[in-house]
Amino acid sequence: MIPRDILIENSRRNAALSHTPDPLTGDESDSDRRPYSFNGTTYYLPSAMLADSRLGVAVSETDFARLRFRYDFPFWAVSCVVITDKMTSADIPFRLNRPQRRLVGLLEAERRAGRPLRLIMLKARQWGGSTLIQIYFA
Repeated sequence: MIPRDILIENSRRNAALSHTPDPLTGDESDSDRRPYSFNGTTYYLPSAMLADSRLGVAVSETDFARLRFRYDFPFWAVSCVVITDKMTSADIPFRLNRPQRRLVGLLEAERRAGRPLRLIMLKARQWGGSTLIQIYFA
């Protein structure tokens, strides 16, 4: 019989793995994001975007989205990129999965620090690593 504390820890970890943030409103669990209200909706935006002076003059949804494209890759990806689902062959918006979000976090940290983006990815199969890199560099 499996001890109860192991089952509780397993449930906690499984819940953390299944967390899928909404890229349209932002990931509130991301420590680099802060809440911002726009037209009655709360978004969790990257801190760098909140420091941009153009945020205060963005009056339309289009202006707000265009500014957000510059700072928020997951939002841009789900809004502008369409991929073919490998199970259904349907065209769907590109939503980052957990490993892709982790890799984007590393790439964005390097980009914001002004360092060249260098990456060696080994055995990147079935989790969308190649797709993510192609889209990120687009």
